[in-house]
This record gives sequence, C-alpha cells and structure tokens, in this order.
Amino acid sequence: MSEKDIDTKMEIIFLDEFGHIGKFDPNPDFKKFKESPYFGLGGFSLPDKNIFEFSNWFYNLKSNIFAKEIAKLSPKPFDEHIHFFEKKGTSVMNDDNIVIFERIFKKIYSLQGKLFYIGFEKIIANQDSFKNYRNVMIESIKRLDNYYNKQNKLFEMVIDSVEDKFDTNNTSIAIIEQKSKKYLAIPPLFVNSKLHQSIQCADWICAFVNKTLRVKFYPNLYNNEFIDTKYNMQLLRKYGFEFNSVKFNKKPS
Repeated sequence: MSEKDIDTKMEIIFLDEFGHIGKFDPNPDFKKFKESPYFGLGGFSLPDKNIFEFSNWFYNLKSNIFAKEIAKLSPKPFDEHIHFFEKKGTSVMNDDNIVIFERIFKKIYSLQGKLFYIGFEKIIANQDSFKNYRNVMIESIKRLDNYYNKQNKLFEMVIDSVEDKFDTNNTSIAIIEQKSKKYLAIPPLFVNSKLHQSIQCADWICAFVNKTLRVKFYPNLYNNEFIDTKYNMQLLRKYGFEFNSVKFNKKPS
C-alpha cells in the first residue's frame, strides 16, 4: 500500500491523565501516597468532522448543569465567562452523576467516537514519574497506531498540558523519533484545557475511569467510595476501544 492510498480523513484522540503519576503505597497502615494505584492516559476519539458538534454539545451540557455556579462566578454577562468555566471531573464523578456520564458516552458513540484508556499499576520499587509518563505514552501510541493501521486512517493526539519537572512536549517528540509510527500524523499536541471543551470532557472520562478501577480492584483502600463498578465497566466496554486496558503487576486480590 502506498502513502497516497491512506484515507485522508483524520481522527482526533483527546486525552488527559488518569490516576496519579507519583508515588503510591498500598499499605493500609500508611496515610501518605494514596492518590491512585494507577497512572494512564484516557479520553476519547472523534472523526475530525464531528469535533465542533461535540464541543458545542458538551459546552451546552456543562452550562446547563452548572448554570447557577457559573452565574455566581463573575458580575460579567453570562456568556463572557462561561467559555472559561472548567469543572474538574473528580468533582463531577459520583454515583449520582452516572447518568450524565452515560449521556456523554452515548453522544461520543453516536458521533462515531470511542472511549480510550491505557494505563498501568505503579510499581512500588520503581516509581519514576518520567518513566511512568514515557511508558504510558509509548503504549498508547502503539495501540492507537495498530488500530488505525487496520482502519487505514491517520490520527492525532491532543493532550491536556501539564506543569511538571519534565517537559512533556520533548518527551513525546523523543518517543515519536524512537518509535516511528505511520498513522500518527504529527507528535502529540499539548493544549490548555480551559480553552478546549473536548479536553475538559477527556478529564471527566479520566475521573470516571480512575474511580471505577480503583474501587473495583482496591476495595479495601477505597471502601468509602460507593459506585456501581460492574455497571461502569459495562459502559467502558460498550463505548470504548477493544484494546483499552490497565496492566497489573500482579492480579489484584
């Protein structure tokens, strides 16, 4: 197959981090390092032609759900500051709001998109933030490229920008250079979530993935969080890529 035979239609993968890139200690006797046993990238895909439709839909959904909160934020006219209003997924993700997430998943699916998540259980003896990020990026690119190879489509990755001790832009570029992939059109782009509705939605999906997985596989550590993990996993399987996964160092007890 020649380069000119590749379908020029593009799919965009909107991503954020789920879990926590730093240390995790599973010992219940210790109170520190309990943020998350996992680290990964999660979000969703959409054909490029459907991005604006979804962004507008999510914007309207968010503005309706949090209308009262938005109205109190500023004396400015409503529409001047709602564009910059951001509600983190961790504050939205609870059992009472599952219906909201299900609406989002159905909308993504109706626009020919899919949920995405790739991650791994952190190794206690080797919790290197740089390696954690690099490893999950490599695995995400590999699985997406294999998928779009079969679809004969190019894809791009748009990721929420982060401020950390390492430069994610240089990290991603180095990965692309070392692991050349045919269907990844350009190196991952890092953007400000306040300016992108789709990245904000990716953050919500990451909150859903993280909370579902940690309650499902570490119920003793997160026994104060009450969600229906069985139903949530059904939603992730129904509306997600078949290759979505979190790699465990050993089978969770």
